[in-house]
Amino acid sequence: MKNNNFSIFNLMNKLKNFIALYFNLSKKESNGFIILCILMFAIIFAPSIYRSLLSPKQELLLSDKQTLDSLIIFLDSKQKFQPSEHKEFKKRSITYAAFNPNSFTEEEMTIAGVPKFISKRIVKFRDKGGKFKIKADLKKMYGLSENDFQKLYPYIELPEEVNRDFHQNDYKPYSKEFVPKSNHKQIFDLNTADSLQLIALKGIGPAFSSRIIKYRKKLGGFISKGQLSEVYGLDSIALKEMNLYTSIYRDFIPSKININTLNISLLSSHPYIGKKIAQLIVNYHNQHGNYSSIDQLRNIKLITEENYLKIAPYISLE
Repeated sequence: MKNNNFSIFNLMNKLKNFIALYFNLSKKESNGFIILCILMFAIIFAPSIYRSLLSPKQELLLSDKQTLDSLIIFLDSKQKFQPSEHKEFKKRSITYAAFNPNSFTEEEMTIAGVPKFISKRIVKFRDKGGKFKIKADLKKMYGLSENDFQKLYPYIELPEEVNRDFHQNDYKPYSKEFVPKSNHKQIFDLNTADSLQLIALKGIGPAFSSRIIKYRKKLGGFISKGQLSEVYGLDSIALKEMNLYTSIYRDFIPSKININTLNISLLSSHPYIGKKIAQLIVNYHNQHGNYSSIDQLRNIKLITEENYLKIAPYISLE
């Protein structure tokens, strides 16, 4: 061992002497030259040594990375088609309201929560002379699932079954439920009713009657009895009474707001519009000029289709 160390030491001395003589360097300079050469060789061959020592780990890391990338791609593809995340499949919240399939328009039924394609089929069915006598008749509409029918069932303003003790004339043309003639309560128009008529109904006192009339005025009139559920505080008993003993006539036209007059105060006071939507309506007008069609409100991105269907009956262009 000592001989080996001694021979290496002699070899290093000979090398230093050779360098010193050949390059005319001092002993200290020759030592620095040797150290510099060692460092240069270390720098040149270090990558090769590093790769040879760590290549198995690198291959392992590369394999792990490929597995991770594949997992990310898989999760992204699963997430892309999740109904709750993808905009095209995102479910809209549906607000159901009372409707009569024999008298409501396609738009009114859609507002009440009936699927749009079913509303169209109902209107076509009526145009061909069809008529709905009881709630179950709505099942005649092709494409209406049992689940949707059950959701709509409480809001269908038809009797559950035909009462054979009364003639067809005993049905009030615009009343929403069957009421026998012998009943002491009279059906009245919801849009012209005064507080005395409303107070006569079960569950409605002076405070509620005043609240209903005020909300009716803000709306511009009720176009569907389902809107009664928007009156704060009305319970199921009061709503049932209102459904039984009030009517909305087919030829009723609600008060409308002219969106070309740019009256923000009037627009924002409507329960379905408010300040934010009123400002959007005005901004769109300022950019594009007068509205030529109510459908242009659909071009305003922040006005959803649900908002549009609620607002449209109360909007005019002149």
